[in-house]
Amino acid sequence: MEGLISWLSSRRDDEICGEMTKEDEVKDLFELPEELLEVILSRLSVKDLVSCSKVSKMWRIGVNLNSIWKNICRNEGYSDKLINTTPPHLFIDQPKEDSEEKKIDCDLEPLCYWRRVFGRFKELARNWQDKKFQRFRLSEGSSPVHCLDSDGVTAVTGHEDSTISVWSVLSVPHLKQKIKAVLSGYPITSVKTTTRYVIAVQKKLLLVYTKENENYKLTDIKSFELGEDNIEQMEKLKALGMEYSSWYKETMRINEDHTALTIRPLLYAIVDDHLYASCCGTGIVRMWTLPGSEFVSCKAGLSEIQQIETDGTSLFLVVHTEITHLLKYSKEDDAVKMLLSVPGLKRFVIGEKLVMAFPLPGDICLKRLWVWKKDDYSQPVGTKTIGSSHFSAILVQSVYIIYSEDSMIHVWNPVQNTILISFSVGSVVGFIREGFGFTLVVFMTSSLHLWDWKSGKRLYRFYTGLEWTGNYKNLVWVNCSMLLSAGVHNQLEMLSFW
Repeated sequence: MEGLISWLSSRRDDEICGEMTKEDEVKDLFELPEELLEVILSRLSVKDLVSCSKVSKMWRIGVNLNSIWKNICRNEGYSDKLINTTPPHLFIDQPKEDSEEKKIDCDLEPLCYWRRVFGRFKELARNWQDKKFQRFRLSEGSSPVHCLDSDGVTAVTGHEDSTISVWSVLSVPHLKQKIKAVLSGYPITSVKTTTRYVIAVQKKLLLVYTKENENYKLTDIKSFELGEDNIEQMEKLKALGMEYSSWYKETMRINEDHTALTIRPLLYAIVDDHLYASCCGTGIVRMWTLPGSEFVSCKAGLSEIQQIETDGTSLFLVVHTEITHLLKYSKEDDAVKMLLSVPGLKRFVIGEKLVMAFPLPGDICLKRLWVWKKDDYSQPVGTKTIGSSHFSAILVQSVYIIYSEDSMIHVWNPVQNTILISFSVGSVVGFIREGFGFTLVVFMTSSLHLWDWKSGKRLYRFYTGLEWTGNYKNLVWVNCSMLLSAGVHNQLEMLSFW
């Protein structure tokens, strides 16, 4: 409150009240116009706002403004994307019995939407810190899981036995559908979901499933290993039916000219209702409109495509010659635009506000992290030299870079070029993922741990190496309210922090 008093004292009356006349004179702070009240209250801390709300009913109503608490949520890192799209918002309709709402008298005005959001996310952050989660075993399976993806509503797993499992992480029964892929004897190596669509990769087949009446139906197949004339496979599947798998395997055996393509990973992404795909190392990316996969465009001559990335609304391509280029595709112009170039072989991470590039194995250039402000690629806002060949890096809270060097983890603000904290985790880091609040999911020594990156303290361990089978990196998915894992006894587990 002292900060507010000092600020008010330094302002002239006309700065605060503008053109208010004597007739407009008010006797109480909360009789001021809402726009002016917002300016004043924005100077208060959360603690001060809560103190104000306890003075009287009028003061409680005065600080119970959506605009004030929405700005606080943003300042705390609870972005619009996080708040508006994650399932935990279900608590708004079904608040916990011990929530703040239940503790206030019924004759008081209910807390505004954004204040409830703030309170719930603060509780969520405490749950991560204090190991308060519920463990749900979603499946009882025997076939090893090769891949996992989720959008926070639907989860999808791809299995060794050529099956795809679709799960709900919001309701029971959790298992919604089990799909047998078109080829027998080949595992599902990659999956992606947007709830409306499930995309799966089997060998170099891209399988497109569309949600119809609560179930997923196969609506298209693309092959990237039978040559340019055999990409579209849906009509062939309809014609051959159960014989398709045998025909495909025989065709693969005959088409030895295209066997070199089989060692190249299949790159793909979904943006809105558009599907993009390319074989890694080729110079061609193809685009279709979903559902039905109507062919839209083909971009050739792009050197070696190494990545296809999306930020949810736009498509980015990473191509490599002697240097690495980041391109952005414009659907309206059906054209790609060069954004930037960096020396060596780099991988890009596209964030909400920042874009990061870091060296891949085999990069002979100086190992360095590069960071740009999104949509301003004239020069990097920061670079950081890496002193280890064992490292990983992620974007956190839109503005921080957290990266590891062997057993050390660093929290870096590239815009201010400051290291907030460096700490050792005691072993070489395999990969890192963002938890919620100030937590960090860290894989090391064949086990998965949670660390507080603000204090550098280890909080607890999720799984040990004795419990796990498969590739940790492909079998862990994290958002603000849950951690999904698919490597414990070939089962899908959800750790829910709500």
